Amino acid sequence: MKNWLTRMVVLMAMKMNDNYQLSIQEKRKAIKILATIELAKDDFWYFCKAMDNSFFNDSKHYLKDLAYQLNDFHKTKPEICDTLIINMPPRAGKTYILELYEVWCKCKNPKSKSIIVCYNEQLSLIFSKAVR
Repeated sequence: MKNWLTRMVVLMAMKMNDNYQLSIQEKRKAIKILATIELAKDDFWYFCKAMDNSFFNDSKHYLKDLAYQLNDFHKTKPEICDTLIINMPPRAGKTYILELYEVWCKCKNPKSKSIIVCYNEQLSLIFSKAVR
């Protein structure tokens, strides 16, 4: 995650400094990063991959499916469906993907509200700190 944020800061600095000269390889990397950022704005799976590419890889089909279901849930009108319950085995990554989902939703709509129910207080505190 920190690598992604570092790259974002470098790209922002490059945009601010017009005299900055890039090599062809650096330009290709910058274009790839910008393309990933644009995809991540509208597609939750790409957002997950941009935040942690080593954890969210294409071999974890269950996480990819969950990410697309969360993406569809986000696009659904609240009158049609306003509750989402996720049941998955332990250590499947559900807390991590839901933390990222909350961040993604808050980025898209800072006024959005959600309730996360956890089985104990410690997990809920960890979750709220991660989202903040």
